[in-house]
Amino acid sequence: MAEKNDDRLIVDDNYMTGSWDDKQGLTAVKRINMSEITVKVSKDIKDIISSTGETIFVEALSEVAFKRISYLQKQIKECKDKIKYYEDKYKKGYNEFLANVPDSVEGHDDWIEWTYLVNVVDELSKKIEKLLLLRG
Repeated sequence: MAEKNDDRLIVDDNYMTGSWDDKQGLTAVKRINMSEITVKVSKDIKDIISSTGETIFVEALSEVAFKRISYLQKQIKECKDKIKYYEDKYKKGYNEFLANVPDSVEGHDDWIEWTYLVNVVDELSKKIEKLLLLRG
């Protein structure tokens, strides 16, 4: 069973995001698998949550996502600054460097560090993409 909810289409345990058009339905669709989580809270907090409904969870997740995205962006900047050091040092980009790694201990060490930094930036970027789903 499917239902329209804001700009989401709920389908069983999944939802699809996109733009809603009353004539065409959901367009620019991206399917996202959903999971259910259980959170234990004190009775006082439960009473507050009961009176505010689902909204408080959405707002809390959105705020946490915003802060986490900011933190991850700072980490990416730090890694990119280090990557820039290697680009300046070798006067070439990472892929060009990979094609001709210098045959020295320093070249090998730089290859390991540079590869690590490129992979970290990629992983952090993927985390940000997922967190952006919470921001809406």
